[in-house]
Amino acid sequence: MPTMARGLYPTSCVALCWGAMLATLLCAAPAAAVKLRVRGSTELDVRAVRRDSGVEVRGVLSDDSGRPIGGAQVRVSPPANVTLPLPSPCRSTTPENLRHSRDVVVVDTDGAGAFCFLLRDEGLNGELVVRFEGDKFFDRLEQRVKVNSDQRSLGLSFTPEPRVLSLDRAEQILHVETRVDPPFDAADRSDAITLGVQLLEGDEARDLGEINLSPGDRGSLRLKSKTLGAPGSARLRVRFLGSRTLSSAETLTHVHKTARVSLTLAQDVAAVRSGEQAVVRIAASSVHGAVQEGAIEVLAGQRSLGTAPVENGAAVWSGPILANEGSLLLSVRYLPAAPWWLASDPIQVSMEVRPPAPWRSLPWLLGAAAVAAWVLRGWRRPMRPASKPAPAAATGQPSVEVVVAGKARSGWRGAVLDAHEGVAIVGAEVRIVMPSFEGSAPSASTITDEQGRFELPHCNAGEGSELRCDAPLHSSLRRAVPPAGQVVIRMVSRRRALLTRLVDWAKRKGPPYQPEGDPTPAQVAEVAGDRRDEVARRWARDVERAAFGPASPDAAEEARIRQAEPGSEGPGRER
Repeated sequence: MPTMARGLYPTSCVALCWGAMLATLLCAAPAAAVKLRVRGSTELDVRAVRRDSGVEVRGVLSDDSGRPIGGAQVRVSPPANVTLPLPSPCRSTTPENLRHSRDVVVVDTDGAGAFCFLLRDEGLNGELVVRFEGDKFFDRLEQRVKVNSDQRSLGLSFTPEPRVLSLDRAEQILHVETRVDPPFDAADRSDAITLGVQLLEGDEARDLGEINLSPGDRGSLRLKSKTLGAPGSARLRVRFLGSRTLSSAETLTHVHKTARVSLTLAQDVAAVRSGEQAVVRIAASSVHGAVQEGAIEVLAGQRSLGTAPVENGAAVWSGPILANEGSLLLSVRYLPAAPWWLASDPIQVSMEVRPPAPWRSLPWLLGAAAVAAWVLRGWRRPMRPASKPAPAAATGQPSVEVVVAGKARSGWRGAVLDAHEGVAIVGAEVRIVMPSFEGSAPSASTITDEQGRFELPHCNAGEGSELRCDAPLHSSLRRAVPPAGQVVIRMVSRRRALLTRLVDWAKRKGPPYQPEGDPTPAQVAEVAGDRRDEVARRWARDVERAAFGPASPDAAEEARIRQAEPGSEGPGRER
């Protein structure tokens, strides 16, 4: 008779939520830090099947996401006032994994979470008590299995087992196979049975339909995809309530209900002048309606111009366009926030780019005239180069580049730009740091203005000195002190830096962490969860919150996430 049980909480997700709330309360208290351990719940599919030589007890132990729990101890006790007969292993269980006494059998599960043994007592009746004592990862459970000589065991299984239910299809077909153990003889009468099929989401169970068939046959259920609800993670359950000749039975399988996200241009893109802000409005929809999560990314060729979150089926991206006059073709793609959202092919958006407005050159002309007047008045003094370097194309990489060499001891001046979008970074601190007996000490520092410009006077930067740049939203940058002159400093935002580290980590790990194209944090977390790598799963979820959350992470949060990267020896330097 198949049974199922859970631990203290209905699902491990609820346990995690309660654990997070408790952690918040504890952190608010001034007491010493308390370590919290959140354990998952378990499921047990166990049967007691009568054989000619006794009763066969077999089952499978798994966690609440369907993954088998191998190497666990399962204890089986007999009915009250009954001495256990001698057990012998069967199927994949070996004698080394089976131990017994007068009142308990202890059996170890194999790599598939399965166990099996035979109790050599043809007259054994009553209830067997099956227990898993739990461990540091999973809660304890206890179930009772009825041994009835008048009933046969009914086995249920999905064939094939569905893992993905595509909501983009109009219909789904589920196939269920039944097995009777021991099989009916030719003289036995087997009545038709009814199997109920349900969809489980959290504590809610939704009836999908019934399958009528004879024991030992294979049946099917055809259902409309729209009856499955929204995309997400769920479980399918087939259940038989039992009859006079057959024990009750049920089986569970975990599925993802997936939907493909389609992007459309919500509004024509207005023409912009080179260097000005452009706005792209996108609608995101699926067969279930407006998409509520994820993000879009706008690209010009292979260069990313930025991302925007998807909310209520819409996303609005804005950013500067630095391109030559003419037609510019942009590509917009969807970035899923969960594995049940599937991205369609990117859409192409054409934009007209006009030359910069003439008035934009006026400040430069006035500046040049002022510089010329100043030079004429002080002709005996050496000329100084212009304070702002020529704009350079965004590279996507952090760097320090001398674009115009200056005279010795003339200092450094230039601009700090975003490495991806090419826009000026306001309020960045640029400083020269020299080593000292106490560690390091700043020799010169300044803050960038509204155009991202800075100027540092000459200082005697000896061996080991560094140019350092810190900004509110960008990863810290450290480089050897460059030669004097006009300098362009490019910085990468903390969001992009963390995403790049995750993609590089997945590429080093290889499949299944590395899908076609770059993986998303949600995909990495899903694979890590399937492989029971809790460290990698938590790290990927932290990267996801930092990269796509409403607030950009600060320096401390970035350092913490880098420190948590699996295999990392520390937060490391900027990329």
